[in-house]
Amino acid sequence: MKRQRWSPDPIVIGATGGSGTRVIARVLQRADVFMGSDVSDAIDSLPLAVFLDVWANVYSSRARILTDEEARSLNTAMARSLLLAIDDHFGRQSPTTRSWGWKEPNSIYLLPFLHDQLPEFRFVHLVRDGRDMAFSDNQSQLIKRGRSYWGYSPQRYHGQRERSVALWAAVNSEAAEYGERVLGDKYLRIKFEDLCSDPVSVVSRLYDFSGLTAEVEHIAREEVAPPSSLGRWRQQNPRVLRRIETVAELAPALTRFGYGS
Repeated sequence: MKRQRWSPDPIVIGATGGSGTRVIARVLQRADVFMGSDVSDAIDSLPLAVFLDVWANVYSSRARILTDEEARSLNTAMARSLLLAIDDHFGRQSPTTRSWGWKEPNSIYLLPFLHDQLPEFRFVHLVRDGRDMAFSDNQSQLIKRGRSYWGYSPQRYHGQRERSVALWAAVNSEAAEYGERVLGDKYLRIKFEDLCSDPVSVVSRLYDFSGLTAEVEHIAREEVAPPSSLGRWRQQNPRVLRRIETVAELAPALTRFGYGS
């Protein structure tokens, strides 16, 4: 991608929906990271949200529905679209050496593409216990991305909760594999539960990863507060939980991301 008026190393925050990415964005803003000129109440970059809404499903499905030539054309169109989205992300912001990035959870679906277009980008991958996610009211990613991600045929998962945790396991595992294997030191994974239980340590890791200097303890204590929904899966019917974990084959992902019983 041709460099425009922005530096080529943004900090990109992605996750499965409802993981708590807003607090990561707030913490970065407190260290003077520019997160967009047009953002939602949740600090999602609206220009990047539009870009992802347009392209994420097609990108996820490309291997199943496109020829090699069509895939190359898709990549070209997406690259131009991303360039425009980033320009809109800056809006009237003057060119600057200030650190910048964006928060849009669906970025997690486009890691190889983003890496290809922005080889120096840094990816912050936030993970929250998939069992919590299954009982969340926020199922927008499942509704928008689930069928295209699975090839439009997730018949093996009959209920919404099973589909929710199955998508959580697949998407986060794929992102972790790409991050660890390809991105290396440009990849940082944070457990939301760790952020809530030890905010100073986790915010310090985030700032070190991002090359930032700020008042870590003060910012962490002001910005991080565990939500009442944290660990909500523990209050659910054990039989329902066992069914979800069995049907969705959840155990390997829970183990990988450090979630015990």
